[in-house]
Amino acid sequence: MVALEDSDDENHKSALEFRERLRKSLTPFRTLYMSNYIIDETLTLLKERCGVSVAVSFREDLEKSSVVRVLWLEPQVDLHSWTSTRSRTRSPTTDTSDSTASSCTREEPRSS
Repeated sequence: MVALEDSDDENHKSALEFRERLRKSLTPFRTLYMSNYIIDETLTLLKERCGVSVAVSFREDLEKSSVVRVLWLEPQVDLHSWTSTRSRTRSPTTDTSDSTASSCTREEPRSS
């Protein structure tokens, strides 16, 4: 996923070619499945390599994709993390895993 956006990645060209084959239904499968944790790690790498705006654009494109299906694990934590990350796009040192950790620690304890 990172190679699609990072033109300096050694797999960039093959990633673009694969995406086009997938879009044209030239692969044995029509849908890619990935968890939101994979998305989180991809966004972290994209922010490090390409900048926050590329990471945000990638996530927004993913949300519109008819090819990629995200398997949401712990959706409330992810939503808080994404909202927090998106609102701090000017902070070059914040990554979404920091936000997820922050989201987890801010949750109110459940009563027994």
